[in-house]
Amino acid sequence: MIKDYQNWHRIYNFLGIKIQTKITPQKKEKVNLIFDSKVGIGNRIFALMNAVNFFNPKEINFFWDDKNWVSAKFFDLFNPAFDIKINEYNDTSCYSNFSNSKHEITIYYPSCAYKKLDGSSLSLLYNEIPLEILNQYKKPFALLKPSKKVVERLNKVQLDSNFCALQIRNAPDWNEYGRNESLDLFYQEIDKLDKNQQIFLCAMNEEVSNALKERYSTRITELENKNYKNMIDAICDLYILKNAKNAIYSNGSTFCELAFWLSDYNQKVTIVGNNDNWK
Repeated sequence: MIKDYQNWHRIYNFLGIKIQTKITPQKKEKVNLIFDSKVGIGNRIFALMNAVNFFNPKEINFFWDDKNWVSAKFFDLFNPAFDIKINEYNDTSCYSNFSNSKHEITIYYPSCAYKKLDGSSLSLLYNEIPLEILNQYKKPFALLKPSKKVVERLNKVQLDSNFCALQIRNAPDWNEYGRNESLDLFYQEIDKLDKNQQIFLCAMNEEVSNALKERYSTRITELENKNYKNMIDAICDLYILKNAKNAIYSNGSTFCELAFWLSDYNQKVTIVGNNDNWK
């Protein structure tokens, strides 16, 4: 019998033996997604985009925890223009209304890796993705608009048309898993830029911000009076990053990967760091 759907797989349990098969693209009227409370914005949005591509639904329901790592509701951050009815739930009581049937599918903790319809991953490939594929799978991202609160914040930001986007993911939570990278590696890439090019910094903490501003002075621009824990400011950073034609991003961060997919450009990306020290 079918046990449930998880991570874009159908799970069967037969006499105690667990069998897993991949979900293939199929038309569903309704898709229900239960996002893991521990995953961030990028992971959730890529899972949402997979649902849009895989199932071409008329309605998407999802459980969106707004009390842990992501401390804001989806509609506080985004104003989607999909031709799809989207319902957000912030309490686990919504599970009782979710089911599986011919026209409905419920997926628990869907994979954050963005995928092609044949199941192959597009995750963290950036400029390695052929332009034809990139343009095809970018289409739904153009419909993910920022919320009114984010737009109000964005309107206060002034940047040169040719600024470089810089995202440094370093933070205690990543350091615990060996993912923080030496700032010297970022400095090496910044030093390759035109000495007059403005840099917009998206940082996770004030210590990183201060270090960059001390070294590069007025070239570094950051969201004014930024609250590093405020989700509105985080999404404002996201929509600023996506407006850059070239970018320097932290290895493994799906937040800056999301900025790449949101970008109106074939954003030229330099990745700093690798997986060698990851735990």
